[in-house]
Amino acid sequence: MIYIPIGGNCGTALSIRKKLKLSEIALPFDYIRCNFACIIESISSNFEHFLPIIDSKDSSESYKHNYVDDYDHFISEDVKTYFLKNHSFWHHDFNDSNVKEAFHRRIERFNKLLLYPPENTEITFVRLIISKTIKEEIDQCQLFFDEIFKINDSLNYKLIFICNTNNNDFITYTKINDKCALIDSNNIDNIISFYDKFGFLQNDVVYDNEGFTTDSKQIIHNDTVNLCYMDIHIH
Repeated sequence: MIYIPIGGNCGTALSIRKKLKLSEIALPFDYIRCNFACIIESISSNFEHFLPIIDSKDSSESYKHNYVDDYDHFISEDVKTYFLKNHSFWHHDFNDSNVKEAFHRRIERFNKLLLYPPENTEITFVRLIISKTIKEEIDQCQLFFDEIFKINDSLNYKLIFICNTNNNDFITYTKINDKCALIDSNNIDNIISFYDKFGFLQNDVVYDNEGFTTDSKQIIHNDTVNLCYMDIHIH
């Protein structure tokens, strides 16, 4: 199984790559903040409007830093934040040519995974919901499916939405359709570990330390403001 983090913030990639060590692949959406529209548009346009356009006058030396880990998650108050319509960069200095080259490699790597995935390997896209409501992102999943189909109509994949509205230790799993599920708990690491262990389930369930119980709650109709909500629509 190959995990591909697709936002909405750094937490998804940090859990998959840094904490749980489930992937060593650096990809374009790892350490940015983005709504789901950014993911769909980027795939649709082959990332045409993904990277910020840098003004030649914006070249202050104060933005130069020694990055680590392939320029992926450097944190400093001095690094400029780049805001685009549906996403923003908080950890990268695009005045540094190495950063731009690293993102081009990540985009190429992402596209290659979609076009030429390893044989007999399922790809799992993992998306942390950051919209005002859970349903707002769930309702866009068909648009995501359509764009994937245009690129590779035989791609073996699943889309997993995760969120943190559950203040308890148990994990709530809701199957949306045959390619998509929503998993809710109070800890991102626990959610991803749960999916890595049990995979894509066919029933809605609640899981605690003692095992599974069936659950009939329709979480996708929940209009609760998500705890990770972030308004990144910049115009």
